[in-house]
Amino acid sequence: MNVCLLLDDTETLGGIQLMALDTVEPLLKSGFHVTLVTRQMGDWFLRRLLTIGSARVALRRFMPTSTANIIMDAVQAFPNGCELRFNFHGDVQPVDADIIYFHQFNIDYGFRSSAKARLKLLPQWEVRSRFLEKMRENDRLFLVNSTFTMAEARHFWGITNVKVLHPPVHVERYSDWSNVPRPRRVVTVHRLDDYMLKVIKEVASSLDYEFVVMGSVKNANSLTELSKLPRNVKVIPNVDEPTKKVYLQTSRTYFNANMFVEGFGIAVVEGMAAGALPVVRRVGGQLDYAPEEFMFNNVDDAIDKVERAVESWDYEKASLMKNIAQRFSLNAYADKLINIVTKIV
Repeated sequence: MNVCLLLDDTETLGGIQLMALDTVEPLLKSGFHVTLVTRQMGDWFLRRLLTIGSARVALRRFMPTSTANIIMDAVQAFPNGCELRFNFHGDVQPVDADIIYFHQFNIDYGFRSSAKARLKLLPQWEVRSRFLEKMRENDRLFLVNSTFTMAEARHFWGITNVKVLHPPVHVERYSDWSNVPRPRRVVTVHRLDDYMLKVIKEVASSLDYEFVVMGSVKNANSLTELSKLPRNVKVIPNVDEPTKKVYLQTSRTYFNANMFVEGFGIAVVEGMAAGALPVVRRVGGQLDYAPEEFMFNNVDDAIDKVERAVESWDYEKASLMKNIAQRFSLNAYADKLINIVTKIV
């Protein structure tokens, strides 16, 4: 059977793109033929894809953004010969498919905000509304990354044919640590932006711990908050994997300083696999796995929870975090994915 997986953006090196690769591999290993449908193949993505197996690629033509083109584009998305159509980014790809994966519904908050925002987004809103209503009427299967995102699907659009398929996490990369003392260190892995750095600044200024912030950044010179960080904060832009692993495995606490809704939080699970106690907001996909005692509601609350996590860290708690993280391993993801696909076909 030929499974066609639609992901237009394979140039960005992000969590959705990495998850797509981790989806192609188990499908191939289970005997499915896989065709990746995309607009333009990113070089890094192609290199990774070639190491996985014999997946085919179908390129879609580029069309300038307009309401008419979006509608036409959705109709012409999948090539002939697709026996199972898998829209892997339903958030931004309003394309009919047998399975539609939604990573978040953040865009719907914007549509329901101010009148000015609604007017600006009206053309996209019309396309999105028709798309989701049609998918609901046709009883398409929606997959989401957490129970929180599932609640959003039901709240915003009344979608009931929805299942949770947590993203795969490479926990095996971070789980090989031993019972040794750790310094009072707090680590964060996140795209570097001024808003997140402001949160780091407020929390780090109130605590006498070492803070290590790692993440991707296009232009570090454009970040005005970098020069305002206290001396106990170390920033590592565009961190490489070995360095990231070392800091995750030698920190007591993983602090998710993202104050926006996190659909799942792969980096948080990586930190837990490395034995760090997670301090996260009391909202989003993190509710599926993070301990409630370390969840916060605002920055002042975050300061208290970071201190509590750092001071209460021990080997037993760290081992418990690692065990929780194992629920989201590649093997666990592959088993659930294949079970869902085989039931449809």
